[in-house]
Amino acid sequence: MYLCPGRTLHTAARRNRPCVAATKFSFKPCWSPYLARPPGFAMNSHVPRYGLRTPASPASSRAAAAIRRSQTTPEVLLSRALLSLGIRCRLTKKQLPGRPDFIFQRKKVVVFCDGDFWHGRNWPQRRAKLRAGSNADYWVAKIDYNRRRDRRNRRLLNEAGWTVIRLWESDILGDPLVAAARVARACQR
Repeated sequence: MYLCPGRTLHTAARRNRPCVAATKFSFKPCWSPYLARPPGFAMNSHVPRYGLRTPASPASSRAAAAIRRSQTTPEVLLSRALLSLGIRCRLTKKQLPGRPDFIFQRKKVVVFCDGDFWHGRNWPQRRAKLRAGSNADYWVAKIDYNRRRDRRNRRLLNEAGWTVIRLWESDILGDPLVAAARVARACQR
C-alpha cells in the first residue's frame, strides 16, 4: 500500500498504474514511487551527486550520517526563544519553496535556520578550505548549488508575498534571544 498526497491509502503501486486520490473537494492524481514519473517531471541533472567518491575517513562518514534534517539544535533553541517571547509558530510546510523551518502564516513570514557549512557562510574563506580537502570538486559544487538554490527560493517566496528571514546557525547558537527578537520585529510589521 502507498499513502498518496490526498492522504488516501491504496494499492495502485501493485497494479502498476496511477490512481486518482479522493480529497474533500476534488480528485487529483497521485504517483507511486514505483511508477514512471508524471508528465513534465525532470530530474535535476545539475545537482551535484556524490557518486562513486569515498568519504575521507570512517569518522567523517559517521558524522555525515548523523546530520539531521529537522529539529536541529539551532531550530530547537530558536523555537524555545520564540516561545519565551510569546510567539507561536508553525513548523515546516512542505509546499513552500525551500521548506522553511518556521512559518508565521498570518504575517506571511518564513524563517530559515541555515547551517554555516551547508549554506556557505563566509563563502570565500570556506571555498578555499574546501578546495584543500578531500573530494574538493564535489563539496565546492554542492555548497555553491545550495547557495544558488537558497537565492532562488528567496526570490520565489518574495514574489509570493512572503517575508524571508535567514538566520545562521552560529548566530542562533550564540544568542537565541537576539535571533528571536529579529523574527519578532519582522512579525510586527
